[in-house]
Amino acid sequence: MVPFSPVRRLESPLMAMALAFTMAFSTTSHAQTLNTDWWYGAQVHSMVPSLDGSVIYMGGDFRYVGPPIHYAALLDTETGQAQTGTSLPNNTVYCSFPDDNGGWYIGGIFTHVGGQPREGVAHINSDGSLSDLQVAADGPVYSLLLDGSTLYIGGSFDTIAGQPRAGLAAVEASTGALL
Repeated sequence: MVPFSPVRRLESPLMAMALAFTMAFSTTSHAQTLNTDWWYGAQVHSMVPSLDGSVIYMGGDFRYVGPPIHYAALLDTETGQAQTGTSLPNNTVYCSFPDDNGGWYIGGIFTHVGGQPREGVAHINSDGSLSDLQVAADGPVYSLLLDGSTLYIGGSFDTIAGQPRAGLAAVEASTGALL
């Protein structure tokens, strides 16, 4: 019986040459440095890329994404930098969904976006401004899905736009009219 050895013999000359080449021409790696001015500050609940992949809409209950940005941020996928000039909510964003024009639908427990009243659901245009869509949810919105011109809304709410819709609703995406 051959005794156990943690060192294995190199049985192939090709394997020995590959190992020697790797050891002879290896490069030194350095530890990464933590960028301390890029903090989230809390939880991220949603990260969704735009349809063209150029930005990521991130939502949560964070306080910083590079600069002090609260609850939602558009991140450039090339640079990783947060874009400024976007209408921001005043509380947690749980979900986001891109529209077909470079804008975003967001859902959460906010009551205002960009200083304008929006309860739980809002639409941010591609230029960062807030659209006219008003769909008030009386509880948290946890999921959104855009299918054509219909926006589906899911969450822990009892009413949408003052009408009974326990946990699930469908609205016309541009006007907010209940379907």
